[in-house]
Amino acid sequence: MGTKSLTSNVFVRLSMFEVSVMREILKNEKGQALVEFALIIPLVFLLIFAMLETGRFVHAAYEVEHASRESVRLGALGGNDAEIEAHAIASASGIDSSQITVAISPAGSRASGDQITVTVTYQFTPITPFVGAIYGNGIGISADMSMRVE
Repeated sequence: MGTKSLTSNVFVRLSMFEVSVMREILKNEKGQALVEFALIIPLVFLLIFAMLETGRFVHAAYEVEHASRESVRLGALGGNDAEIEAHAIASASGIDSSQITVAISPAGSRASGDQITVTVTYQFTPITPFVGAIYGNGIGISADMSMRVE
């Protein structure tokens, strides 16, 4: 009987030792998870902001193309240069109208059958700091459309 209790005490002590070792290991793993999180979170934010800026850029490019298409159509129907420019700026909703420039060729009066080209240019400015640092003053977006005057 004495042997049996000695054996069971050894197993209990061994189990207590294993539990204390496991506690130490678990304490160290909590710090490891924090370090892994700290290493990954900047990459996650970079991806989120990159998607945000890409979406804003694609939207701005679409709006510039839409403004160019709508304003050249107005010019093909007989609108004058001031009307074409105002229509191009009004058609580009959702982007900063102060950054839009409109070029019309040929300027002035146009006869039926002439070709009219409207070029709309927009200076896209990123809102996130690290993308702004890469591109500096912004990215130029330009679209030109041509139609025959009716």
